Amino acid sequence: MMDDRKIWVIEDKESPEITSLGEAIVVAPNRPAPRPAPVRQHKAVQAPRPALRTTTTRTRKPMSPVRSAILLAAGYGLGPAALLLTARGRSGGPWMAALAGTTVLTAVLGVSWWAIAVRDGSPSLLGPMLAGSLVCLLMAFTIWAKALQLLVTAQRFAGQPWPTWIRSPWMAGLLGLVAPGSSWVLTRWPQRAAWTVWTIWPAAAGALLLVQAELLWHHRAALAGWGVSADSLEKGFVMAGLVVLAAPLVWLAQAMIGARATAMVAGRWQHGRGDWSALALAAALVAMVLAVEPADLAADLDGGADVLQAAGCQVLPMHLTKLARELDPGQPAYTLQLADLYAARGEDEIADRVREDLARDLRPYVGALVRDGAWGAMMEQALPRRVAVATAAEPARE
Repeated sequence: MMDDRKIWVIEDKESPEITSLGEAIVVAPNRPAPRPAPVRQHKAVQAPRPALRTTTTRTRKPMSPVRSAILLAAGYGLGPAALLLTARGRSGGPWMAALAGTTVLTAVLGVSWWAIAVRDGSPSLLGPMLAGSLVCLLMAFTIWAKALQLLVTAQRFAGQPWPTWIRSPWMAGLLGLVAPGSSWVLTRWPQRAAWTVWTIWPAAAGALLLVQAELLWHHRAALAGWGVSADSLEKGFVMAGLVVLAAPLVWLAQAMIGARATAMVAGRWQHGRGDWSALALAAALVAMVLAVEPADLAADLDGGADVLQAAGCQVLPMHLTKLARELDPGQPAYTLQLADLYAARGEDEIADRVREDLARDLRPYVGALVRDGAWGAMMEQALPRRVAVATAAEPARE
């Protein structure tokens, strides 16, 4: 059955465009769509802004050179307490706690040392006291170095324009001799200034050990209960003496390095001056060697060894005798006494070897000395003088 509905197509003479579909398809011309009416954009309503007040930021001016110098002197003079000079130091909880703990520990140890030295207190805790004193020194110098670093990096201090004459290399070197690390303060290197201050603590520990050497040696039996033998104590004295002797050289070196750094910052460093510094150091060493009489110095060291061995020491007299033998190798007394010291310690093999070396060295000269009659006098002078003393001191040492 055919559908009787018809589709009428009405064409427009212009370009057609289908507009509807149904009973008829109307082809309309291609006309642009009407533009939508423009939307009026209303200005957003903003809340009224409050009136801005004209304010000025207060900046703290740098301190005067005089006040900065006073503050720097206080930083060096107060030691660990210099942490209280800066706001960052006072607000630092762990550092303030460390300062309080170090202060309390120092007071307790000071009273304990005084009780043993003056009031003849019990030395049973001498070992922990010695260890606590060394730890206390380490903590004190660590806090002191941190306090100095905070002081140098403080806003008012860091912006200080130091006078030109203070920033000169010669003045920086002189200040470095008076206060270690101060030359680094002038060149605005707080970390190096703090490190220089911290490196003083080994010399301070060595000085403490030497100052209390007599007390520690007198109560060496109490220290033995804490695992510190008499030989270890003597070796500790030797190490402390070496550190204290090296401290002035390190002190001088840090002052010279600080002076050189100041000159480099100022642009006045000349590399040729290093040759003159090396020549000056060599001349000073030569003058020192020429001024020292080796034989007299060896005799003084030998006398010190006698005193120490009379007190019951064995390691220290041995080292002093070795040094005396090196200074005056033509004196066989020092070699024989060194052999006797080894024998007194039970090291017979080393003692025999020392005597054999002496006999081999003297064999070419024995005949001439006997003919001249000097051999007997030399042997009388070379008789051991300290073996009896060491034997008598051995029970007390043990």
